[in-house]
Amino acid sequence: MILFKNDRITPTDLKKLLDEGGDINLVDVREELEFNLCKIYGSVNLPLRNLEQNLHKVERSKPIVTICHHGVRSMQAALILREHGFVYVTSLDGGLEKWAVEIDKAMPRY
Repeated sequence: MILFKNDRITPTDLKKLLDEGGDINLVDVREELEFNLCKIYGSVNLPLRNLEQNLHKVERSKPIVTICHHGVRSMQAALILREHGFVYVTSLDGGLEKWAVEIDKAMPRY
């Protein structure tokens, strides 16, 4: 089990975990329209506005990284998940914007 040390994970650290085959839930909390523009492979789209109604769709047995555009909504999502008993949760620092700048320069930006 991956134990996150902080409330946020950097794009570099997330990329490393994914490259090492880390079994992680990537929960993208942006709206569907945003999700369709760009995403990290393997992400599941659960918009923040419906997250509490869809907690049953989040696998509790795996660590969770919440993702959004800049990192604000994903921090809110991480807090919601923790409030509902999810333990291994962190947020992607800087969101997909920072991911696109630092990791995947070919990713569409908006």
